[in-house]
Amino acid sequence: MLGKYIFIFFISFYGFSQKGDIYMSYQLNGRYHTLTKLKDSLILYIGDKQKGLGSLGGAKYIFFYQEKDDTLYLKDKKLLELYTEKRYLTKDIYQLVDDFSNAKLKKESNDKLILINKNRPYYKKEYLEQVLGENYRFKHNKLYINKKLITNKDQDSLIKSINKENKIKKISTKELIGKKAYDKYGIEGLFGVLEIYCTTKK
Repeated sequence: MLGKYIFIFFISFYGFSQKGDIYMSYQLNGRYHTLTKLKDSLILYIGDKQKGLGSLGGAKYIFFYQEKDDTLYLKDKKLLELYTEKRYLTKDIYQLVDDFSNAKLKKESNDKLILINKNRPYYKKEYLEQVLGENYRFKHNKLYINKKLITNKDQDSLIKSINKENKIKKISTKELIGKKAYDKYGIEGLFGVLEIYCTTKK
């Protein structure tokens, strides 16, 4: 038992004494998660999952790895922290942890990793801030007028203008999250997309 606590103390000190690069991907089953890449280990942080008015807590795991030819070969894993009672952990947490067990992460660029067995992208936090702006974790709006995607960034003004001219026939919205949003919009869909569909009068 004493050995167990010594190990937990060592791992906690080891993780917090190093600064690493943080990588992010799209949410899975309502949870966001991050990877922190250290010198020879990877910290997987699994966030809370909203359920009703409460939330189901997450967890933090450490994976040790060996790096060869721009590929990280993940090996042993250990639980670092639980943010809830163990009985409240859901299957999606264990599934996410299994995704990284004995897995391979390919360094596709200086800012992007790919979890090979799932073909899941992970982007460096600084890169996301650079490309998407400081509010990168907000959902992006995508406006379609008569089924055509509008690239004008000032979408609110465009909608107001159409509405002022009394040209709106129908307007509806659709939310995309997770892999569906990423597959359709790339990096802009990483944290979800709100699609706005506007049909105008002829």
